[in-house]
Amino acid sequence: MTDISDLSIYGKNPLALPIEGGCACGQVRYAINAQPVIGLICSCNYCQKLSGTGHGAFLVLPAAAAELQGETNDWTYVADSGGTSTRYFCAQCHAPVYAKLGLHPDGIVVTAASLDDRAQFRPSVALYEADAQGWDRVDPALRSFAAGL
Repeated sequence: MTDISDLSIYGKNPLALPIEGGCACGQVRYAINAQPVIGLICSCNYCQKLSGTGHGAFLVLPAAAAELQGETNDWTYVADSGGTSTRYFCAQCHAPVYAKLGLHPDGIVVTAASLDDRAQFRPSVALYEADAQGWDRVDPALRSFAAGL
């Protein structure tokens, strides 16, 4: 696995805590009292299908610092990385809110769209660029990886 300590911009430019967000209807809420590990854009096949666009946008944070509220449904699958991914959706409005990855059990991955203040999202890497769609323009300034980290 790639050392991501030099890939994140949040260590140099931290966010106000807690980081809060939730689903579209407000039934699922989270508060995370820790800085993000990294912000990323992912163009893997699953992120494309699950987002309904050409990529997913996520903040990865320490799971131990997360306070989660509300009823969710989940779906677990084997991701392009070969590890499991469990996606959590609001049981009422079905909006995707967060994920947990088998290869990174200490993290929680929140969707950028679920953030109350979406301007907090500042990605520094683009993953699975080998699967990216030509019609989906991701910032070329991001550090790009053909697959995952």
